[in-house]
Amino acid sequence: MQLVLRKITNIILKLIKHPSAILAILSVVILYFGLIYRNFAICAFGATTFLLFMAFALKKFRILLIPFVAIGFTVSFIEVVLNILWPLIIPESSKSTTFSKETNFKFERVDGFGYLPSEGVFKETKLTPDGKIIYDATYTIGKDGYRLDVPHNDYQIYIYGGSLLFGNGLNDNETLSYFLSKNHAFKSKNLGIGGYGMHQALFNIQKGKTANNGTNILYTTPGHAHRSSCKPIYSSGTPRYILDKKKKLILEGVCKDKTKLNNILQSIYIFKIFERVFGTTKYLSDQGIEVYLAIIEEFYRLTKQSNSKLIIVYTLSDKAEKFMKNNTKWSNKLIVDQYNKIADTTLNVTLAETYEQLPRKYYIHKLDTHPTAKANIERAIIIADTLNKLKQKN
Repeated sequence: MQLVLRKITNIILKLIKHPSAILAILSVVILYFGLIYRNFAICAFGATTFLLFMAFALKKFRILLIPFVAIGFTVSFIEVVLNILWPLIIPESSKSTTFSKETNFKFERVDGFGYLPSEGVFKETKLTPDGKIIYDATYTIGKDGYRLDVPHNDYQIYIYGGSLLFGNGLNDNETLSYFLSKNHAFKSKNLGIGGYGMHQALFNIQKGKTANNGTNILYTTPGHAHRSSCKPIYSSGTPRYILDKKKKLILEGVCKDKTKLNNILQSIYIFKIFERVFGTTKYLSDQGIEVYLAIIEEFYRLTKQSNSKLIIVYTLSDKAEKFMKNNTKWSNKLIVDQYNKIADTTLNVTLAETYEQLPRKYYIHKLDTHPTAKANIERAIIIADTLNKLKQKN
């Protein structure tokens, strides 16, 4: 045993005499801690230290390696500075919020479709960066994975949408479906889930989740086009619809899973800066909008097959308008014109010129602009008025 210790000691002493060897050991240690703590700055510093060791050890490649060493240390330094100063240089946004430990709302993967909430009664409490409550809500989820805000056995109205319809941040008695039932006697099936797009609405109607001799309502916005073309990270595993060479809409598997790569990138502050400046390049495209509108057209065709009416309920956004103007041939108006050509009826329920201009009473918090119960009451009035007119025509 003493002989082994003596040999190890001698090896260490010999290594200490060679600065390059010390750099190699140091780089391995730094990289180890960087990987353990999943810290990009530490990993980058460790990798650069290893390059510095290589520059000392391989004299022939020193001139080639030194620039990479300089770049590596610069990147590491910038990452450390951004890590420290991030709260000061970047304003708070919805990404700054967190959920309390009491939150137990959970989702399950559904092959070919994406995700659905688990059955049960769940609590969700959202917090500001300094721990203040943004909302504290309770959700009841039925056996089918959708919100049970209007318990019923025979729905004549099915509403499809995302988080605005689901009612993120609202209790069961504050959703749009609830107020359509309570205030206007229209019992509707709430098929909205946070992050859902029109591609999931189409998939649902193709699987038989639809009104028969009734009314289907799509609750959407032009900005939903990016969800239908697999752009967001949360679209992973959801139905992927494409237009073939003949412009026919077909289902081709699911959107690719980008979650792991995104989790890595979101831990890098330099990437976050680039995403803020250039990230919108992935937002909307002409092709994506065409797929989105083709999905709605197919949804209308299937609605007619079930002898039902289609109402498109929509909101408008400055963000989508600005991006489409600079990057596509489309605009909010042009897409709404297409809504009008497709559906039996369309309704603008923005409650302002655009969603960004909403009065404060209509959204929960500056860090979470999902609708309040007051907004849903107002929107239910608009929708119910149209539903009554359709009843009179029939």
